[in-house]
Order: sequence, then C-alpha cells, then structure tokens
Amino acid sequence: MKGFFLFIVSVAILVVISACGSSATRNPTTGNSNAGFNSVGSPPLGQSNSPNDLSPPNTASEENSKIESPMANRRKMVPVQQTGPVPPAPMRPAPENSEIATTMNNDGMVFETRVFKGNPQLAKVEMLWLSPTNKKVTIFLKSGKKVESPGERIDNLTTVSTAVLLEIAGVKAAEPKPADDSSRTPQKKRIQ
Repeated sequence: MKGFFLFIVSVAILVVISACGSSATRNPTTGNSNAGFNSVGSPPLGQSNSPNDLSPPNTASEENSKIESPMANRRKMVPVQQTGPVPPAPMRPAPENSEIATTMNNDGMVFETRVFKGNPQLAKVEMLWLSPTNKKVTIFLKSGKKVESPGERIDNLTTVSTAVLLEIAGVKAAEPKPADDSSRTPQKKRIQ
C-alpha cells in the first residue's frame, strides 16, 4: 500500500514538473512551434544548422524594438463628419409645463433648448454656453419674434421662470383670462 501511494505521488510530481518545464509557443518570425528551444547551439526542428543560413537569430532586444509603446499607437483626434441627420436630444420634464434638452454642438459647447407647451407667448428658449461664465440666449415667441440676449440673468435654463424670460424678451406677461361667469355652476340661494 505504501509503495502504491509513493508511485501516485511520484507520477503527480513528474506531471507537474513536465507541464511547468516545457511550453510550446509559436515563434512569429519563423512560424515554428517550440520556439523555447530556439536557443544558442540548437537549431529549431526542421531547420539546418548550416553556415549558409543568413538570417540572424531572433534576439529579445530585436523583438522589443519592434513593439511600439501604447503612446506611439495613440491616434490623433480627428473630427468625424456626420453622415446623417443629428438625432434630437432626449427631452426631460421642466417646470411650468415645459421640456428641456441638453446637447453639445460641433464646437464642443453646451447647447440647451427648453420648449414651452402651454405658454401663450413663449415657444422655446435656446441657450448656448460660450464659456462657463458667458452664455448667449435666444428667445422664440409664438408671435414669430426672435430675441437674442446675453444670458447673464439666467443661471439655470431649467429652473428660470417664464416671467424672467418674457422680461428679457421685452414682452409684458399676458394677463390670465378671467373666469367666465357662464361656466360657473349656479349656486342656489340659501333660505333663511
């Protein structure tokens, strides 16, 4: 029993040693397997060791000089030409029955668009961020009028009120329609 156990252990050790000791890799320059055996004094299998062989042995320093560094492989950033229409930016809800979208234009500047659904005067407002402190605002009214203004009074296009936008456009806010008396339900007189 002891001899059988010793045999199993020795076979396992031999398998581990033989698996770790030899690795058959493919040499990219010669195409041969067993490139690990391509050392000084022994030719690769299937090749002669004659002086007529003019190719120098492949050294590690030659292979390293052919490999480019990751920084050398880095390509220049070249703007890509858009081949089709630019997809619209996704709209998200904003206050006062409006929606807003934020995109980036071809020059890398942030461009915001806020569209008003139920406002009787405002159609939409566009704001272009020229720099972190410099903005350009364009206000489109439903009458067709377009007003351009610097955006110093607007910190955030999402939360700015319609009253401020109309004031920037130089338009007086529309008066809310008075409630029509005929639309009210008549109330019965109370009997005392």
